[in-house]
Amino acid sequence: MPYDARLDRLRAQLADLSRAPFQDLLANLLAAAPSPEDIRRLAGKSPDRWAQALTMVARLGGYAQQTEVALDARIADMSDSELLQALQALEAPPEGSPIGDGPIAP
Repeated sequence: MPYDARLDRLRAQLADLSRAPFQDLLANLLAAAPSPEDIRRLAGKSPDRWAQALTMVARLGGYAQQTEVALDARIADMSDSELLQALQALEAPPEGSPIGDGPIAP
């Protein structure tokens, strides 16, 4: 496909917020990923760059430093008692958590 035609196609896809233009590039980048031995060499030679790469790949994989909590509630439609219950549920430690169970046994 000629360059201009490809560029027009890509512009149209980007205007539509399509992920398609990135899929081939992503597949090529993943296929050209360094070998485990290359990664070990990088870690030994430049631990800071290895840590940065690890952080970037972890984020791409869905890991994050902070966990976001998604709430699906219509606060405007809730009564005061329902709001209080929802707030208490959010502030309570998770079930099975040692938080609030007193001192930890030796």
